[in-house]
Amino acid sequence: MDFFEKEMRTLFGDNTVMSDLKFTGKTMLGRLDENKLCKLEFVRTGTAGKYTAIQSTIINSNDGVIDKQLFKFSDIIGYFCSSLSDKIEPYMWDYKKPEWYTKVSQSDKAKIADTVLEYVEMFQDQSYAMGMQFK
Repeated sequence: MDFFEKEMRTLFGDNTVMSDLKFTGKTMLGRLDENKLCKLEFVRTGTAGKYTAIQSTIINSNDGVIDKQLFKFSDIIGYFCSSLSDKIEPYMWDYKKPEWYTKVSQSDKAKIADTVLEYVEMFQDQSYAMGMQFK
């Protein structure tokens, strides 16, 4: 398991919003209800090798993509201060080895996951969620 998959599992592996989770590299796919899937992916928003956000794609098995949303880490947990710069955007990078460029705490990661999952949950059929018909 590589760094990005490990981080994706850390963020979303124990969530109760999706079932049938599949992880590969920078991407996770999970079932929201009988007809909808959610794809979460670490994405770059500018500089190559600098992953600054998670993109959520909600997919209906019959109709295709029904929503896409970008969640920038800096919008959720803010910027970090440094003695070298006024503020540093939180991101993961793939330079010599993949890692967080800035120190991101477990509570920061929980806040990122909660924000993304809160949004994704809006697309779930509530009767399906209440019945917990996940297979």
